[in-house]
Amino acid sequence: MLACLLSVVGLAAPSLAASTVCGPSAGASLCLTVPSGPLSGEQTISAVWSGTARSYTVEFRFAGSYLNYEYQSPYSFIWPTDKSLDGTYRLRARVHEGGIEGDYVSTVVHLVNGNMVSIPRSPANFRALFRPRAGSTTIAAVGNAGAEKTDELDLERYIESTSPTAFLYLGEVHEFGTWASRRDHYGLAAFDDPKGRGTLWGRMARYTLATPGNHERDYITEYRDYWHERPLWSTTVIDGVRIYDLTSECGANGGCRVAGAQAQWLRSRLARDSERCTLSFWHRPVVSMDSARSGPIMNVIWHMLARSGGDLVLNADTREMEELAPMNSHRQTGRPHSHMVELVSGAAAARWVISHTSDRRVAWHRYKTPGAVYVHRQAYTLQWRFRDSKGTLLRSGHVHC
Repeated sequence: MLACLLSVVGLAAPSLAASTVCGPSAGASLCLTVPSGPLSGEQTISAVWSGTARSYTVEFRFAGSYLNYEYQSPYSFIWPTDKSLDGTYRLRARVHEGGIEGDYVSTVVHLVNGNMVSIPRSPANFRALFRPRAGSTTIAAVGNAGAEKTDELDLERYIESTSPTAFLYLGEVHEFGTWASRRDHYGLAAFDDPKGRGTLWGRMARYTLATPGNHERDYITEYRDYWHERPLWSTTVIDGVRIYDLTSECGANGGCRVAGAQAQWLRSRLARDSERCTLSFWHRPVVSMDSARSGPIMNVIWHMLARSGGDLVLNADTREMEELAPMNSHRQTGRPHSHMVELVSGAAAARWVISHTSDRRVAWHRYKTPGAVYVHRQAYTLQWRFRDSKGTLLRSGHVHC
């Protein structure tokens, strides 16, 4: 009963005495520490290693599946045990040194949250939770966060300090989208915090519109639970700008082809929505300098938007910032109907990984610079500004609606 009550009000369960088990892993001595006894609510899991390498990271697994990944010391995280079924399981940890994966160190844990048959889901009250900030007309957007490295934390604090009317999270929480990783690396959502504050990126949750990334592909249930059952595609109007919140995770949206559920929904919305300025966003770009993280998945959606007067598209996935030249429905530049602009804002600094190629449609790009894009409507023009985590202006542009 106590565990259930704590889960409802969002409080951590009482702390328990710790139990530690140690063993060798990738040339290091790894010690895994968990609270002793039955676990309920939120519990802290930690690992400590000793060895000679400088680039250790630690992977945690629960019941044979990925649980969380810690990129730097301290290798600890808050585990919401109430998001799993009750039972006795094996919790394991291992060291990664570059491409070397060490042996597991493991222990047994007992979960007791009253989840005998099913896992409680968050209320489906996403409409009541989303509250654009008053006093601002600027939208901030970025994706690819979740390692809690210094550059990323600086960027989050900067974006929050600018008080945007809405924050668009363009997808991907590192390493993957389990509840443990989202709670630890994206943060506690402000609307789920009894104090109303939240942590990390979750501090901006009340005015956030989000889309899942490919790292959340196998965790769509957890993604929607975090956002209180927000649909995978939806639309809203902010400061006179029609915003389409879409997803490039085709396995979750009924397929990205013309007959897919998302495309059919978008077609019906485009036929009746009348706002002059249109902004759309999803995770994976259609065009990018990074050919490994862009491609034709969303070509059908791009074609529909461009043919219906779409103006601006925001994406992430690549670990950089990019501005593409205006393109038509076939992603061609320099043609009579080459109008819609794609901006890539994936530089939240979780990991710097990219496969650079050349593409003449890329008008500007910046790599290994933490930053975000800001969009503001001025009459019938959408203006954008790329800024780094210190507020330095990196690039600006506009598109007429």
